[in-house]
Amino acid sequence: MAQFLTNLVTASIHGSIVILAVILLRLLLRKTPKKYICLLWLLAGVRLLMPIEIRSDLSLQPEFTLPVWNLPGFLLWVWVAVAICFGIYSLISYRKL
Repeated sequence: MAQFLTNLVTASIHGSIVILAVILLRLLLRKTPKKYICLLWLLAGVRLLMPIEIRSDLSLQPEFTLPVWNLPGFLLWVWVAVAICFGIYSLISYRKL
């Protein structure tokens, strides 16, 4: 359980870095066609969904090791509840489209 939460926090931090990079690229590439901006967001979404870490010598992400924390068990349930709420909201928004 602790290993799962550690991996979850690490993946979230790496995903946040990719999202920040996409936001900065959007500011720099204002005149770019919208399909390329959507591809950048797709890249960020795929990174958030990937359970594994891709390592490369050319990586722009810093080496990150999470300190060992005693995360309580209810943190997992809070995360699951927020994920379910977000999923329901996404489905409702999709149906309205």
